[in-house]
Amino acid sequence: MRLFLFIPTAFISAVLLFFVLYCLWHARAPIPRSKETDRRRRFAILIPARNEEAVIGNLIDSLLRQDYPRENFDIYAVINNSTDQTAQIAEAAGAKVLRVSEPVKDKGSALRFAFRALSSRDDIDAFVIFDADNVVDSGFLSEMNRQYESGISIIQGRRCGKNAEDSLVSGFYELFYHIQNVYYNHAQSVTGNSCSLNGTGWMIRRDWLDQNGFQTSTLTEDLELTALAITKGERILYAHDAVTYDEYPTTLFLAFRQLSRWCFGQIQCMRAYASHLLQSSFTRRTLSGFNTGLVFTAPVLLPVYLVLLGLSVSLLLREKIITLPSRGEVILFVGLFYGVLFGIIYAAYRKRNETPPVSPLCILLFPFFMLSWIPVSFVTLFRKNCDWKPIRHSRTVTIAERTRQIRPHGSGGFLSVCGDCTPSGMHGFGHYLLLLSTLIAVVVALNHTLVLSLLRIRRLIRHTAVFLWVLELLKILFKLKKEKSRDPGTWVPLYFCSIALYALLLSGFGSGVWQRTGDVFLATGGLCAGVCFLAYPSSSLLLYPWWHFCSLHSFLYHGTMIWIGVLVSRSGLIDLRLSDFPLYFGFVLFFCLLALAVNRRCGSNLMFISRPFDGTFLTRAQGLLRKAYTAVVLLVQLTVPFLSITIIRAVTPLLERPDWYPPLIP
Repeated sequence: MRLFLFIPTAFISAVLLFFVLYCLWHARAPIPRSKETDRRRRFAILIPARNEEAVIGNLIDSLLRQDYPRENFDIYAVINNSTDQTAQIAEAAGAKVLRVSEPVKDKGSALRFAFRALSSRDDIDAFVIFDADNVVDSGFLSEMNRQYESGISIIQGRRCGKNAEDSLVSGFYELFYHIQNVYYNHAQSVTGNSCSLNGTGWMIRRDWLDQNGFQTSTLTEDLELTALAITKGERILYAHDAVTYDEYPTTLFLAFRQLSRWCFGQIQCMRAYASHLLQSSFTRRTLSGFNTGLVFTAPVLLPVYLVLLGLSVSLLLREKIITLPSRGEVILFVGLFYGVLFGIIYAAYRKRNETPPVSPLCILLFPFFMLSWIPVSFVTLFRKNCDWKPIRHSRTVTIAERTRQIRPHGSGGFLSVCGDCTPSGMHGFGHYLLLLSTLIAVVVALNHTLVLSLLRIRRLIRHTAVFLWVLELLKILFKLKKEKSRDPGTWVPLYFCSIALYALLLSGFGSGVWQRTGDVFLATGGLCAGVCFLAYPSSSLLLYPWWHFCSLHSFLYHGTMIWIGVLVSRSGLIDLRLSDFPLYFGFVLFFCLLALAVNRRCGSNLMFISRPFDGTFLTRAQGLLRKAYTAVVLLVQLTVPFLSITIIRAVTPLLERPDWYPPLIP
C-alpha cells in the first residue's frame, strides 16, 4: 500500500519540481533582441470576428498606427455567424471583409477558411492573427518582420492586458499571462525548445502553411497547432517585444465560462496529442514535446497528484512518521511561499521595467484563483461537448488610452489628468484601503454625533452641506480647467448620488415640507447610494489612482452620505413613514427628468439613464434590457432605495433610535 502511494507521488513530485525549477532557472536569461533588417515582408492580418462591433474598430485603428509601411500589410476581418454591425464597422475602419461561407463552430474553422481564401495571393509572406477585442503595440509588425528572418515558421508575441486594473479577476489573468510569458515561453525559447501559442498575437509563415496545412479541430486551436508543430519538428519562437493587449474577463462567472472552454479544448488536445508529444521528445531529443505534453495532461495529472499526495500525508500522519506542523511553522511556510510568489511576479515584470499593475491583494489571492482551475478541469473531463459562448465586452480601450495607462504613476498623481496615471481599479489594494478608512471614519463620526441634540445635528447638516458644496465646486473647476472637459456628464452634479447635495441644502436650510423632503432622501436614497458606491465605486477608481483628488473626494463624499443618512434616522431627526414615499418619489423624479432633458440635448449620460458606465455590471444589464434599459433604471431609482430602507427599518432596529440614547433636545 505504501509503495502504491509513495512511488507515483514521488515520481510526479519530481517531474513537477523539475519542470518548475527548469522554467525559473532559464527565465533568468536576458530577453534576446532581434536584428535589424532592411527587407520588409508582406503580412496578411486576420481577425476572426463574430459579434464584435463594440471593439473591432479599436483594434483596426491600432493596426493602422503601426510603424511599418502601410503597403506591406493588409487587414482582413474574417466574419462568421455575425448578427450585428461588425462587418460594416470593420470595413469603415479600413479592413477588408472576408465573410465565411461555410458552417463555422470555432475560431480554428474560421482561420482555415481564411487561409484557403487567401491561398492564391502569392505576395503574402506570413499571416498574423489577432482576436477582435485586442489592441496592438505600434511596433508589433516591425518586430515580427525582424523575427521572420530567424527562419522560425511560427512566432508568438507577448500577451498583456488592456483592462488588468478593472477587477481582481482581470488582475489574476494579468499575473497568469506574465508568468506564462516569462517563465514558460521565454524560458523555453532561450533554451532552443518550443514555446506555446496562447490564442492571439502570433505569426505563421506562408510557406509552412503551404507545406503542412492548418488542420485543427479542437476548441483550442492555438494549443492544437502547438502540438502539430512540435510533432512535425517545428519549434515556436517567443517574441517578447511584439506586444498585444487583450481584454480579460472581469467577473468569476465570465472567467469560469472561459476556463471551462479552455479546459475542454486542452483535454481534447491531451487525448489526441499527449502520447505523440512524449514520443517526439524522445525521438528528437528535446524537451519541447515533454513540456507541452505535461501542460496538456495537467487537467488529469494535478487532481490525481493532489489525491495521491493527500493519501500519502494521511498515511504518514497516522503512522506518526510525520507530525502536524505547529502554528509558527505554518506561518513561516505561508510567509516563505508568498515571499517567493511576490519575488517571481516582480522578477517577471522586471523583464519589461515595470511594476505589476495589480494590487498586493490580487497577488495574495492569485494562488486560490489558480487552484480553482483544478475542479473546473476535473468537471470538464466528464463533458461530452462544449459550446462556444461569446463573452460580452465590458471595456472599449483604444491603443492611445492603453499607452497612457502604462506610464509610471509619477509624483503628480493627486491632480493628474485622466489617463496620465494608471487607474486604481475596483476591488484592489487602493479600493480596500479607501473603503476601510472610510468605514472607520463613519463609525468614529457616528460615535461622536449620535448623542447631540436635534438642534446641533441640524446645524451640523448645514455645515456639512456647505463643506461638500465647496469640494464639489473644486472638482468642477478641476474638470473644466485642467481636463478641459466640455461634456456635461463629466462635471455637472446631476447623478443619483449628487442629489444628496441638494437634499443637504433642503435639510439644513429649508423648512416645512422642503426640509422633510431633504431628510427623507438623506435617510433613504443618500444612504443607499453611499453604501452602493463604497462597495462598487464605478467611476473615480476606474479613471484615477486611489490617491487622486477625485478618488479621495468620492470616498469622503459617499462616506459622509452614509454618516448623515444613519445620523438622520438613528438620532430621531426623522421618523420615516410610508407616507413619505411621495416626497422621495417627486424629489428624485425631478432630477431624473432634468437629466433626461440634458442628455437628449447634449448627448451626455447623466444619472446613467441613457447607457451604463463602461466597465460595470450595468453594461450586462443594458445588453439584457436593450430598449427597456432607461425605463428600468428610472424605476429602480424612483422606488428601490426608499423601499429598501423601509424594509430594513421594519426588520431590524439598526436605523431606529435606541431607548438608551440621551433625551432629545429640540
